[in-house]
Amino acid sequence: MYGILNPIGVENVESIHLSKGNHKLSKNILIWNLPSGKTCPGSSKECLEYCYAKKAERQYPGARASRERNYQLSLEKDFVESMIAHLSARKESVCRIHESGDFYSKEYYEKWIAIARRLPNMTFYSYSKSFVVFNMFEDLPDNFLVLQSYGSKDDSKIDSIHSTARVIESETDLLPGDALCGYYKKGHGKCGEECRLCMIPGAHRIVFKKH
Repeated sequence: MYGILNPIGVENVESIHLSKGNHKLSKNILIWNLPSGKTCPGSSKECLEYCYAKKAERQYPGARASRERNYQLSLEKDFVESMIAHLSARKESVCRIHESGDFYSKEYYEKWIAIARRLPNMTFYSYSKSFVVFNMFEDLPDNFLVLQSYGSKDDSKIDSIHSTARVIESETDLLPGDALCGYYKKGHGKCGEECRLCMIPGAHRIVFKKH
């Protein structure tokens, strides 16, 4: 559908902005962000009210502007080719899609699938609530991982044969089979260094503490 990479005519490579790591993630992980709220079709009222990404956008106005530029780029016809060209020039091998935002349409989601197929040596992963809007688990490449995030408009649509992610108040809320994010364990390093559970295939039940 998206053809073979041809750098000629790819105009948006230099405009693409991916950050590197955060307080939890290794600097070896790239992060692609979109504006909170407007790109989150599966989010619930509670999710929007307590959104971490929205808080960051209020605190750092430049963050919202950068995410809005990314959103506009994602609408472009050459987004797939531009992103492939950009990522091919990077040394990092993992990309988290959406610390902020979500897959706002099936067409946009399929663009990321096309990117992942063309970059088989790179791992792409995302926490998403868009599973309530369209089927996200049909014919995925092995290097593309989606964790269904609780707190959507309809959590009943979560399929337990695929990975999930949820937020708890304290460790007393852990259930049998839950895997508490290693970041909260004493002496643990950043995600992507000592632990890569969110970045490997399987039906994992990842749990994060509310902050």
